[in-house]
Parts: sequence; structure tokens; C-alpha cells
Amino acid sequence: MSTEQKAKLKALQAFLTENGMSYFSPFKSKKHDVKASLYVPKHRIIVKMSEGEVKDTEFFLKVKYVYRPLFIRESETAEFIVEKMQNLIVDIMKRKQAGFERRMKKQR
Repeated sequence: MSTEQKAKLKALQAFLTENGMSYFSPFKSKKHDVKASLYVPKHRIIVKMSEGEVKDTEFFLKVKYVYRPLFIRESETAEFIVEKMQNLIVDIMKRKQAGFERRMKKQR
């Protein structure tokens, strides 16, 4: 991992710490045979440094039913990566809220 990638990861960790979200860095799951740079258990977000399109696609197909992958690419800035994380968290929260509202509607 290059120093630029480490700086991007540190910016992401600072964002998560600032917002009071717990995370594991690095992350290794024996059950699903997955290694990643960062894992946010509350939303099951797994952050991985991009290793090329083929490897990224293989990784995505492997984890898409268990985790929500977020890739950090070389061309992206730290601010953009934080914004991607924010958008992913908002999307997850919207889906959870929609599911909750459906369940409440069924109960009535």
C-alpha cells in the first residue's frame, strides 16, 4: 500500500471516528475468506484498495451478498472517498427505513 493510499484510508478513519462509528482496520474474515483494509460492522461496509478491474470484480461477486463493498482507487481523492462512504451510509439507512415502514404498514 502506497503512502497516498494510506493517507486516503486515514482520512476515512478520521471521518468514521469523528462520527462515532466503530471500525476494524485491517479486517480478515475466516468465515467468508475475505481480507480488507477496513470494516464498518454497523452497516457491514467493507473497504478495499483497488487491485485492478478483474480482481475487484471477483472480490465484489464474492462478498456482495454478505458485505457492502467500497473500493478505493488510485485516481480518487480523499474527499471523494469520504463522500462515497457518506453516500453509501445514507443509502443503507434509507433502505433500512423503507423496510421498517413496510413492516409497520403490514402490522396495521
